[in-house]
Amino acid sequence: MSQRLSAPGTVRALLGPTNTGKTHRAVERMLQHRTGMIGLPLRLLAQEVYERIVALKGESQVALITGEQRRVPLEPRYFVCTVEAMPVQRPVSFLAVDEIQLAGHHNRGHVFTDRLLNARGVIETMFLGSDTIEPLLRQLIPTAEIERHPRFSTLRYTGPKKLSALPQRSALVAFSAEDVYALAERVRRRHGGTAVVLGALSPRARNNQVGLYQSGEVQYMVATDAIGMGLNMDLHHVSFSELRKFDGRTNRALEPTELAQIAGRAGRYQRDGSFGTLMALGALDPDTVEAIEQHRFPPLKKLFWRSSSLDFHSVPALLESLEARPPLPCFIQVRDWEDHEVLRAFTKDAEILAMIHSARATRLAWEVCSVPDFRKDLTDSHALLLAAALRQLLSPRGQLQEDWVETRFRGLDRTDGDIDALMTRMAYVRTWSYIAARDDWMVDAAAWRERCAQTEDKLSDALHQQLTRRFVEGGGRVWVQGLSAPEDSSHAVGRLNGLLYAPNPLAAPIRGPIREAVIAALKERLERAVVAPDAEWSLDDRGRLCWEGAPVATLIKGRQTTSPEVKLLRHELLTPPERERLRARAAAWVTARFDALFAPLRGPAVERLPPELRGLVYILQSALGTIRARETPLRLDKLSDKNRRLLASLQVRWGRDHLYVTSLLSPDALRLRALLWAIQRPGEGPQGLADDPVLPAVPAALGVERDKALPEDFYAALGYRLLGERALRVDEVERLIARVDGLTRSGPAVIPPNVGEALGGGLPALAAAIEGLGFEVRWREGEALRARRR
Repeated sequence: MSQRLSAPGTVRALLGPTNTGKTHRAVERMLQHRTGMIGLPLRLLAQEVYERIVALKGESQVALITGEQRRVPLEPRYFVCTVEAMPVQRPVSFLAVDEIQLAGHHNRGHVFTDRLLNARGVIETMFLGSDTIEPLLRQLIPTAEIERHPRFSTLRYTGPKKLSALPQRSALVAFSAEDVYALAERVRRRHGGTAVVLGALSPRARNNQVGLYQSGEVQYMVATDAIGMGLNMDLHHVSFSELRKFDGRTNRALEPTELAQIAGRAGRYQRDGSFGTLMALGALDPDTVEAIEQHRFPPLKKLFWRSSSLDFHSVPALLESLEARPPLPCFIQVRDWEDHEVLRAFTKDAEILAMIHSARATRLAWEVCSVPDFRKDLTDSHALLLAAALRQLLSPRGQLQEDWVETRFRGLDRTDGDIDALMTRMAYVRTWSYIAARDDWMVDAAAWRERCAQTEDKLSDALHQQLTRRFVEGGGRVWVQGLSAPEDSSHAVGRLNGLLYAPNPLAAPIRGPIREAVIAALKERLERAVVAPDAEWSLDDRGRLCWEGAPVATLIKGRQTTSPEVKLLRHELLTPPERERLRARAAAWVTARFDALFAPLRGPAVERLPPELRGLVYILQSALGTIRARETPLRLDKLSDKNRRLLASLQVRWGRDHLYVTSLLSPDALRLRALLWAIQRPGEGPQGLADDPVLPAVPAALGVERDKALPEDFYAALGYRLLGERALRVDEVERLIARVDGLTRSGPAVIPPNVGEALGGGLPALAAAIEGLGFEVRWREGEALRARRR
């Protein structure tokens, strides 16, 4: 029998411990309304609830909205969302927020507080969570109806246990990926296999791992605290391997309420559950045990808060509104959340500030700031990526350039590498999925969403296979990839790629015969590498120095712009003298490569030049082969015929505005010039994978559209001149100047469109370019382009 719908505006709180059916009741209640929305704390849980409702109502009636997922049919009746992604401005009859007590946690707490204060269903609102929030909830919403829900089953403490004594259907909990992997390896060795669940897993990978456990294929699970947020599994026992975690800021002890949230996953519905610790950790404090068993915890005294009344008139106004003081003493102001920090970073970028000159632009900047950093690599690469994206969104085009996105997405669908590599790529894909969820940010956002989803599925399947192979099928003979061939019952303890040995972080360090075999193989390869001809060495498309295609070293900034130095990659199994031999061979190759590149500007012929020309050549070489005429110490029009011939013999050409070296304009030379530019500015180029940096894309044509993500000096370093929204190679710039100068010699003249053929972009681009070159221009859409000398 259906329940009676609440009176208009009713707010109800369902409070109690885990395993009380609160989320289930909220979903049932929502489906009794004509429309509804529920906010859940995890993407994984949102996916689970979405699939449950779709099974009941069909895909056409249910929307799924998370940061990186957006499945919205034409006329959905029900919205399943993560709490952050809830479209609260959309009116619905029923609205619910799960785990509302998270308003008291520093991480994300201000979002839950905002939903508590401002998110309402037209007819009914329901907040679900622990009863620790009850006093503050009554204070903030005096009219709220409180319903307490007792746990269906008993949760009891069974003390510390050895790993070998853990009962079947147990979950072991650790609080970092590294600890999860190490613990899972111990469980595999002792019990034959385990499933692995981490919060960073995609729903598909998580479901596959849980499926191993639920089907009985394995009897154990090793997980992070991600299992504490409503993910329902057939767990009998939860065992803690540690009681501290790094929360993104500090390494702290877990609160008893947090331990209870995780322990409460043991025992579902009316079957009792138990919890404890591993023997090495020792026993839990008796007071903590009693609090968890009886679910008696001190009430929350404070909730985290940030103003949701934001002023978008300008960036300073937005920052001031974010700094607004809390209206009540029970609120703690949040001032260091990710989006706020990114906005502060934007204020230090003069180019971005100059582009934000309206409320619309300020709002757009704030929306870009909200793109989460799924990688959590503790660097500023995320802010740099968002800054590059914002420059493009604020440009006249108003969308991300497809080639810019393609460059950064390329390679993310690779399924090679270890578990960490796959999860790193998946984190990058999540970032692009979040961006693609905005229809107006990309040229074909729907296609990008589909591509992101397919890539995530591909990575998820590869990740599931790796986890299963390592922690379920593991055992038997060990082997080293690149040194010996695997057998069906083997697992890799590392990978030998060229002169690099990369240990498997999930395996024990190599010892004995395996270590001796790896070292012997490395020594043999080293001897071949140091005498190998130059043809066997190369620079890859990420600027790494390779021997036989395998990376050996990277290039770093040297004392001169055109003379980079070599930094070896990690070669721990080589002795210091062996590493020095390798470094010296690599450095010799690099020196020869760049001597050849800049050969016209080096050598005896340059030494024989008059002093004034030697200085000019030095400046030209330091600028990678191109300089503006106004930057030279000489009057080029006053050069003698002899000096002109000397410069021409060095492949130096000059025109009205530029000096350049013709051999340094070839595609291969441009690629090396881009590498030298990037070495001088670590962290300023486009951001790729942390372990897979992407060099700036070298222009593939004489004239290209400017990439707003790159500074002006990148184009200058490659011998391109920025003209409006286009960049044109300097030799073509001089040809363009000569053509227009010739046409306007006798006065104003019509400039034929084919004059700008190399530039590209049509008449608008040609008009902007000619004006940028110092000519007066008259042109309107549909008319001929006219120009004259100033």
